[in-house]
Amino acid sequence: MSYWLAIGPPDNWTFCFNNGNVWGFSDRYQNAWESVAIGDTVLCYATRPVMGIIGYCTVRSKQRGPHPFFPREIQQNQVLWPLRLTLAPVRMVPEERWVASRVALERKGVTLQRGLQRLGEERAKKIAEEIDKAYGK
Repeated sequence: MSYWLAIGPPDNWTFCFNNGNVWGFSDRYQNAWESVAIGDTVLCYATRPVMGIIGYCTVRSKQRGPHPFFPREIQQNQVLWPLRLTLAPVRMVPEERWVASRVALERKGVTLQRGLQRLGEERAKKIAEEIDKAYGK
């Protein structure tokens, strides 16, 4: 099992968790997306104003989306993020507490401009443990 960091705006995470837990990536992330396996863990990082990890999920499925799904895709009538993951939330910070209770991310080796990147197991497990302690596992 591998650990991944998925980065995106808070509004996109809200949409994801309210619409089947689907998260998408552009073709730019093809190589990383192909490396993601069913059962891998994805840590969800929300950008400004949250600026931290808001929870973690398990990958349930992968698919290439042939049709617009996300609001901006529908608005533009084109698929912008065809590389899709369906996630199963494991432990999430309640949305109303994202800013106050997110887990800060030490930036060592993390590029916040890269939407999907592998994290080391030890580091990812420490982050997951922080979320588990705060949100009841």
